[in-house]
Amino acid sequence: MNDSNQRSTYLENLKNKWEQKGFKCEIHTGSPGEGWSSKGHEAEEVFIPLEGEIEVSFQGKTFNNSIGE
Repeated sequence: MNDSNQRSTYLENLKNKWEQKGFKCEIHTGSPGEGWSSKGHEAEEVFIPLEGEIEVSFQGKTFNNSIGE
């Protein structure tokens, strides 16, 4: 199994574990500088970076986090 297949299997297993706990789980892979926007949700959101860093802007504040923060 190559690295791409291992990563895909790992992410699918991770998604399934969160969904079994009753959470909706979406996996997003982005390139540096790429944006993502949402018009809002009816529930709280949790972002968990698996590698690299993430910058999230929420209610006028910007948060920069990396793995483990």
